[in-house]
Amino acid sequence: MKILQVIHQFLPRNVAGSEVYTNHLARELQRRGHDVTVLYAQIDTDRPDFELKSLDYEGLSVLQMVFNYRPANFRETYLSPQAEEVFRGVIKRLRPDVVHFQQLQSFSLGLPRLTQKTAGVIYTLHEYGLLCPLWGQMFKVDRSVCDKPPVEECSECLQGSPYFGPLLNSKPDPGSVSERRHVVSEMVSSVDRFVAPSRFLRDKFVQLGFPREKMVDADYGFPDQETSSPVAPRDVGEKALCFGYAGTLVPHKGIHVLVDGFASISGDHAYRLDIYGDPGKAPEYVDDLKRRFPDERINWLGPFQPARVGEVYQGFDALVVPSIWYENSPLTIHEAFQNGVPVITSDFGGMAELIETGGGLGFEMGNPRDLARVVEDVLTRPNRIQELKAGIPLVKSIEKNATEMEELYEEVLLERKSAGLFGFFRKKRPGRRT
Repeated sequence: MKILQVIHQFLPRNVAGSEVYTNHLARELQRRGHDVTVLYAQIDTDRPDFELKSLDYEGLSVLQMVFNYRPANFRETYLSPQAEEVFRGVIKRLRPDVVHFQQLQSFSLGLPRLTQKTAGVIYTLHEYGLLCPLWGQMFKVDRSVCDKPPVEECSECLQGSPYFGPLLNSKPDPGSVSERRHVVSEMVSSVDRFVAPSRFLRDKFVQLGFPREKMVDADYGFPDQETSSPVAPRDVGEKALCFGYAGTLVPHKGIHVLVDGFASISGDHAYRLDIYGDPGKAPEYVDDLKRRFPDERINWLGPFQPARVGEVYQGFDALVVPSIWYENSPLTIHEAFQNGVPVITSDFGGMAELIETGGGLGFEMGNPRDLARVVEDVLTRPNRIQELKAGIPLVKSIEKNATEMEELYEEVLLERKSAGLFGFFRKKRPGRRT
């Protein structure tokens, strides 16, 4: 089967959840004999916008389209005739059986429409970009979550955003936001299935008008973890507990809740907090937190490469996930579970869903005092970490997840063939493993 995976950015420059997952899935599908290509966008101011380059990323075929994000108006942030023209050329060249959209930011919401007559169309909902034009986080400028935004509030958020607003020459009004919603509605009709990694995200999309019959429940899969160097298990009884954070250092991830909560813990408790992440994503935000919450027990350690995931996590006694937005199914929680590390997380959205059966503790989202309360409870109960470890659930393998996607692709292709929706249909699609 010929499969095209489309994502807004990719490794090695961009190492975040959806990029890492797409890499894992593409490689597992390729290992099974499928012809897989990844198309992604890349900022590169030394090259012209929309230039396309074929590359090999560690044995994986990738196509890199330059996109330097210079919209002239609000409409160009979600519809790009130039990106659509590039995509037409890719489709004509590759003639994929299935196009699996992981993320359309940096491309155009028109891409599924260009695909539907010749290929099955799958769209994984990693976040809420189809509902929220402000980076898909349903997260207001005042750092509050947004439930069902009227167009007036969307317009206000976009105009007040320090990240989004300065990019636009013409400010989006409610009419412009309504037009975007109409484009999204048209796009939905071009998609065969939406993959929802969490029940919370699925229900949120259905609540806001997406067809339930097109939703497929399928959480992420993960490869076995390999450490770059052997790491001895931490001896909880002899050392100060190490709590960890690994991820993006931006406001909606709740880093201010994290450091505020830990800085308020009594000095009588022995612990340390190791924070991994790139401070360059929001440098002023990070610098302000370091200044406001100086604490020798809090260590800012920078980013790490995927090869060190096991090494880093096995240095934690517990991972803390303090996000204050509608997290879907955080890869960091899965990675912690894979490495036998329990989780302390905001009791909200897909985060709470992942600790329903054990392996973690929840605290009130956005409340640093409640986070401190939960951490202090762990610190005063010597066996608490071991109890939490005993309840860690199994993590789905990337092999199982790839099988789910194979079956989904085949189902969609057969449906389309039966309905006569293809302009052509390949009878032979090698690589399907039985």
